[in-house]
Amino acid sequence: MKINVAQRKIKHSLEEILDSVKTGIVAINADYSINMMNVELMNMFRYKKDELLSRNINILFNLDEFNILQNYIL
Repeated sequence: MKINVAQRKIKHSLEEILDSVKTGIVAINADYSINMMNVELMNMFRYKKDELLSRNINILFNLDEFNILQNYIL
């Protein structure tokens, strides 16, 4: 999917906002693949951005934790 200039600016602004938060934040797709995260989350789990993007959220949590988290997924 191509991202135009306006979409790129919006994405960059959102990333800056997320990176200013001192709580780990992760955004996932309907198939539970990671599509965005902030710096704090990467620091918490000691992963780099390219190691998390498009990976399933279960890379961060074991099965029991994931089952609990499903109650909080919007």
